Amino acid sequence: MTPLIDGLQYANWSERIFRQMRAGGVDAVHVTITYHETFRETVLQIERWNRWFERFPDLVFQGRTAADVQRARDTGRT
Repeated sequence: MTPLIDGLQYANWSERIFRQMRAGGVDAVHVTITYHETFRETVLQIERWNRWFERFPDLVFQGRTAADVQRARDTGRT
């Protein structure tokens, strides 16, 4: 089956959104974490995402390769 990938997402991220993505069968998301933010705000967003990866490992993880899309699908995460 072909993975479902959201090619660009700029959302108000939360556990609720992560759960909705899983319920919708989304396997991967290209996340825009900053747009007009300053360097400091960007670093804070990176830290925020790192905390989400630690807090919700059953829902999301940081993918770096195409193989990670399949890994997300195989493990029921986004």
